[in-house]
Amino acid sequence: MELYAKEPPRSTRPATRRLSRPSRSRRAQSLKEDSSLYWKAFSEYKVQAMQDALESLKEMQARHPDSRWLEQALALEYEVKASMGKPVLPAATPDEELKLLASTA
Repeated sequence: MELYAKEPPRSTRPATRRLSRPSRSRRAQSLKEDSSLYWKAFSEYKVQAMQDALESLKEMQARHPDSRWLEQALALEYEVKASMGKPVLPAATPDEELKLLASTA
């Protein structure tokens, strides 16, 4: 009995510590999901699956509007649209660098 007086067995410890780990992993997955969607779209672009690439980019932008990958996703979207023959209007782009990319695409 003295053995359990110091620390309760694992099965009787509060579950709060064990429950906090899945939330950390979900947060980590969320942080990685935006980059994985970007790279999925990039891969689809490289294999000429243009419509799939646009869908992946739209999904990324919808799920992660404040992602650090957003600027790269917009640039890739302009490249995909240009290769599909759909010109992007430079005036419709939010960033100066993206305007330059849109005007050259």
